[in-house]
Amino acid sequence: MTPFRNPYIKLIIIAILITIVALPFYNAVFSIWVAEWWPTSSIPSTPTIQWSEDIYSLATEDNGYIHIWKSRTNSRAPEKGWLVAENPFYKININLDHSYYMIFDKERNKDILVYDDTVKSGMNMLIGCALGFCDHDGDNAIQYATTAFHDTDGIEYKIVYEDRDRGFVLIDTEGWDTTLTEDEGYDVEAEVIFGIFANKPYFINAVEHTNLQRMGYVFPLNPIKDPDEIVQSWILIDEYRYTSMKGGDNANADWGLPIWYNITPISRTERKPWHIGSAAFSKMFPEHILLGDKLGGGIIFSLPEGKFRFDDSLGVYGDQIPGEFIINVEKPQKAIAFTVNPVNELLFFYDLEDFNTFDSYEDLMVRTCEKYDLVYPNGTIDAHDWMTKRYAYVITLKDKWCDVNAEQVSDEIWTSADQGIADFYSYQEIISKTMEETSSRALAQ
Repeated sequence: MTPFRNPYIKLIIIAILITIVALPFYNAVFSIWVAEWWPTSSIPSTPTIQWSEDIYSLATEDNGYIHIWKSRTNSRAPEKGWLVAENPFYKININLDHSYYMIFDKERNKDILVYDDTVKSGMNMLIGCALGFCDHDGDNAIQYATTAFHDTDGIEYKIVYEDRDRGFVLIDTEGWDTTLTEDEGYDVEAEVIFGIFANKPYFINAVEHTNLQRMGYVFPLNPIKDPDEIVQSWILIDEYRYTSMKGGDNANADWGLPIWYNITPISRTERKPWHIGSAAFSKMFPEHILLGDKLGGGIIFSLPEGKFRFDDSLGVYGDQIPGEFIINVEKPQKAIAFTVNPVNELLFFYDLEDFNTFDSYEDLMVRTCEKYDLVYPNGTIDAHDWMTKRYAYVITLKDKWCDVNAEQVSDEIWTSADQGIADFYSYQEIISKTMEETSSRALAQ
């Protein structure tokens, strides 16, 4: 009997042919449909973090708690390990070697930030929440550097404040920077302060950037290591495909796309489904930006009013957040990034490119300055002309944040975000003072 007359051989050949035909069809059609309606978890974000050393514990009468501990080292933090801050709602896993952090949502039992290092490129890696520095001219050997990839000495941490009666702790982390050699890396040092609440589903992310060249820490000056763009990005899992915003100045059409007050699907075709126009600054931004899975959890980024949004005492130099973006990520895996730019030479006060291109741009700047009681600077400002930049977000985790058929976020959700902002105001002076003290101490050294 020849092999092709054997019935078992025939069945094997038929199975192979079906696989060859069906698999591409599944990948092209069915898998896309399944992914849209039944999204799967992203690549595991953080390896198992084992218990090692207790740093701090606090408990409240309403069963709230804060537990801070240091883990053993592992493959992603081989030298210093991880610092973990936990309450009943979330865990924040801070990598002490590579200066980034992850968020684990305990309500939904999953990481909501993405870690994916399958592409060995700092530009394309997806690593939770990190800081990035950029040289638009491309003169720096590392045109785009990220602390999660180019930080060689990691970060230091300490508990700097506690309010045991109200269940609150501040963790100060310093040393968010990049590799520094003669022709690569950037002369910027960042400090990130985390504010943890014992019984609330939100935390504070407050950042200070120090321009080491302008502050006199570095000599001789090297312009290629003074970045013209600085970013902080939170890379969210692909389930977070909807957004809604509250607040902000949406009255002037000159600023570009309107703010999304209704629940809006995030475009899967545009690289930047939402971003501020070039002539915009933080006083015009929404109070809250919610990104979420319409069928489940969400995360709210709240930008408080006051000195951590815009320092009025500095006039036009007080701009803290000249840009907020939502970015659609395709590679190395699908994700959504919420990104802020405390420094960017192509935005508003620094926007030399558009200022010299459009005849109406100067008039727009003049009108905007008048509207917000600022003195027009008679042109654009050098994006390198700053010493410190400080900003803060209150980041709130929410579960079941809307009805499936709803077009607007419920008042209850926004009320909880407002409460997070109110709690932030209770501690903003302490956070500001801590940042000022670290800057003064470094200058003295």
